[in-house]
Amino acid sequence: MATNRLLAHSRRVLPRAPAASRASWIGTLKVADLSVPVKAFSTIDSNSASQLCHVHRGCGHRISYCKTCSVHGAVTAEEIGKAYQYSNDCLVELSHDELAELTPTDDKTIKLERFFPGDQLDLALLAGRSLFLSPASLAAGPAFALIRAALEEKQMWALGQTVLSQRLHLVVVHPAEGALLLHTLHDPLARRACVPLNTNGTSPSRTSVRTLSKVIDKASGPFDLSGYHDDSGDKLLSLIQSKLTPADPNRNKHPVANRNANDQELPRRRKLAKAA
Repeated sequence: MATNRLLAHSRRVLPRAPAASRASWIGTLKVADLSVPVKAFSTIDSNSASQLCHVHRGCGHRISYCKTCSVHGAVTAEEIGKAYQYSNDCLVELSHDELAELTPTDDKTIKLERFFPGDQLDLALLAGRSLFLSPASLAAGPAFALIRAALEEKQMWALGQTVLSQRLHLVVVHPAEGALLLHTLHDPLARRACVPLNTNGTSPSRTSVRTLSKVIDKASGPFDLSGYHDDSGDKLLSLIQSKLTPADPNRNKHPVANRNANDQELPRRRKLAKAA
C-alpha cells in the first residue's frame, strides 16, 4: 500500500493531527506602522510521540532523582542557582537578579523588518520551532489579510525578531495554508562552515552524471510524503497494548502499565497513526 501511494502522480494531502486548540503565544505582528493583534499556534503535535519513563527493573516503580551538592548532599529547588564554568572545576556563580538584567524586554511583538525571496533562506538556520499565526479577533482579520496578501503578491518572506521563552529570536514569516507561518532561526554566527570535501579535486564523467540523472528522473514528481511514516510509535503502542490485554496472565504484575497507561489515550493515538 505504501508503495502504491509513493507511485501516485498527483500531490496528496496527508491526514493531519487536529489543529491546536489553544494559542501558545498572543501578541502583535508589526510591519512598519501597521500593527495587528495575532495568536500563535503550534504546527506540531508534540504529544503524539510515545514517551517512556525510568523504572526499577523487576520492581516496576518509577525512579526518582535527587539533586545533590558534592559537598553538602541533597539540596532543595530553592537552593539551586546557576553558574558558568570558565575552566576545569572553576565556576562563577550568577545571581537571579544578575541574569534577569540580561533578559530582553518582551513587548509581545513580532517585528518584520526585511523582505526576501523564500528560496534564499539558508535551511541550515531553521531552529525547529514553527507556529501558525492567525488574527487574534475578527476586528484584526482585515489587517492580517492585508499583510498576507502583500507577501503573497510580492512572493516574499519576511525577516524579523521577537522574544519567545525569554530569549530574542530571529524569525521568518511567510504565507501558508491561508494563514502565516513563523519559523525560528538559529543565530547566523553559530552557522558552521561546510567540512572539507574528500574528492581529491576530481570531477565525475558526463556519462556517470547522465546515468544517475536518469535514476533521478524516474523517481521525480510532486513533493509527496504519503508513503513515509515513522512507525516506531505504532510498534511501541502495540507492545504496550499487548501488555494491557485481559488475556495476559502477567497483567497484574506490570504495575507501571496498570498505573500509567491511559486506556482511552492509546486507542486515540493508534487511530491517528493509522490515518496517517
